[in-house]
Amino acid sequence: MEQVIEHMKKIIDEILLMVGLKQTHEQLQLAHLKKLDILLEATPSDKNAWLSKGIILSDLNRYEEAIEAYDRVLELDPECVDALTKKGIALFNLEKFESAIKCFDKCLEKNLYNSIAWYNKGIALSKLERFDEAITLFNKMAIVNSDDPLVWLGKSTIYATLGKYADAEECYKKVQLNFS
Repeated sequence: MEQVIEHMKKIIDEILLMVGLKQTHEQLQLAHLKKLDILLEATPSDKNAWLSKGIILSDLNRYEEAIEAYDRVLELDPECVDALTKKGIALFNLEKFESAIKCFDKCLEKNLYNSIAWYNKGIALSKLERFDEAITLFNKMAIVNSDDPLVWLGKSTIYATLGKYADAEECYKKVQLNFS
């Protein structure tokens, strides 16, 4: 019994440490956000500062504000694929899947090899239960880059959602193969 209690104490200590680290990380992000706001007051056309602000806001789950920051980057540099990709992910996290898909389409027009945009578009399609479109998308992605594990992870996820576990497992084996 004493061993169980000692083990539980260790687990509780580890949990408390993780919670403390999360709080410290969040405090650092908020401090960095304040510094970025000061920087952006002085240099409102600094697209990298706006992008950093969007990233931090997304990490804090403040997606609406993050989208505003990414939109500011895109006003300054309409070709910034990084801002488009991150905006699409923020829209996805807000469950605005149609808007996210449009954003990922713009990303792919600018960079066909953006595997993050391909993957997230496919998952957004599946969230809208457009599974055939998602599978077709991942098949196209495989043509562009069959070694990208996101291709196979996306297909595996959709097949599992559809209950096609043998297909899901086959795709997942390719994820493992491409990650090793």
